[in-house]
Amino acid sequence: MEKEKNRDSQVKILVCCHKPGIWLDNDVYMPIQCGKAVSNIDLGIQGDDMRDNISAKNSNYCELTAMYWAWKNLKDIDYVGLCHYRRFFNLQTHGWGRKCTHIVNSWDKAAVSPSLIKTMLLRKDIILAKPDVYSCSVKKQYCIQHIKEDLDMLRAVLIEKYPDFVSAYDFVMEKTNRISPYNMFMTNRELFQSYCEWLFDILFAVEKRIPLSGYPYQARVFGFMAERLLNVYCRQYKLNVDYRQVCIRDDNRQDKSWLSYQAKRSYLNLLFYLGMKK
Repeated sequence: MEKEKNRDSQVKILVCCHKPGIWLDNDVYMPIQCGKAVSNIDLGIQGDDMRDNISAKNSNYCELTAMYWAWKNLKDIDYVGLCHYRRFFNLQTHGWGRKCTHIVNSWDKAAVSPSLIKTMLLRKDIILAKPDVYSCSVKKQYCIQHIKEDLDMLRAVLIEKYPDFVSAYDFVMEKTNRISPYNMFMTNRELFQSYCEWLFDILFAVEKRIPLSGYPYQARVFGFMAERLLNVYCRQYKLNVDYRQVCIRDDNRQDKSWLSYQAKRSYLNLLFYLGMKK
């Protein structure tokens, strides 16, 4: 029995939390309070402010403060993942045509075992959220929703520090209209370490060169950038990705029908391809 318990401890999925609520918490899922260093509440769970951390930067780095904490402090694990207090991967069903997200009012689809995750990650390099689709390129969508000059600086830093990645970056940002969102993933420890070294080296360099917005939404700039960079990293290394539906725990929202979801997705793809031909 003790041997089985030790085996369970080798898989940890961070559950990013920032306010009181109900969240996943068991041998696999590990709740962590993001931005605890700058919060006036204590959720009574692991904080991202212990030992080596960037917890105080949470308003700019979002869930990445939890990722950084895990990178620097979470030891003796073989597999690591990240989800959110109300968003988690559906690892139980994998049918064709499934929607990107599914509204649920229970935690049933969150039930996973360490052995299931290990088995999946022996077949695949990484598990990501099924991609969101835009009506335009990823770059244009970012420039519409966020600050273009920040994105320009991101590419400049990439050219300077990791020129081999520029081709993959340009493809993801300019030639596609989809990304896996939320900075959610599951992967092995080695790949996680490598990704974090690359990601935070880039983001810390960008942070020194851009003015941080005073608007709370745009201040989350490095969380937004990381969503794109995760997709760039996977393309650069040609990682074998298992795209999974994200379940959203919400009692107050109603799920859209599969037909309306597919119709909207097809419409957005059409707009993107027509725009690419102009």
